[in-house]
Amino acid sequence: MAPRVFTSFIANRCLIGNFAAGQYINRNLRFGNYEIQFYAKPGSEGRINGYAEMMGQVLEFYSKQYGAPLFGTRLVVAQIDDESLDTYSGSGIIFLASKTVRLFAAHPGREARARSGLSMVGPDGRLEVV
Repeated sequence: MAPRVFTSFIANRCLIGNFAAGQYINRNLRFGNYEIQFYAKPGSEGRINGYAEMMGQVLEFYSKQYGAPLFGTRLVVAQIDDESLDTYSGSGIIFLASKTVRLFAAHPGREARARSGLSMVGPDGRLEVV
């Protein structure tokens, strides 16, 4: 099989972010005004809805407290391997290690939200775990 080549064009100059490649199960969900695009590894697709609901609640809380996030209304969440960081995020994207996804499934509370990178920094610089 010949390798596939992907080309991306960006209208505005920016620093290219990150890519996740692999076998993913994609699910696009809507929570309030937000579209949350999940890319889960096979076997984790049953955890997507719980994560999406929690993330939607966090986004709504943030929006009420501080206004709309700079990344807009679309958030991309990709599950990555455990050899990387537990969580890594950029504007509009969150990477979650598989162990972090499993932690949330076992303990869907405040600690899991904090570990999942769902702490929000407000305009005043204060960090809040929702």
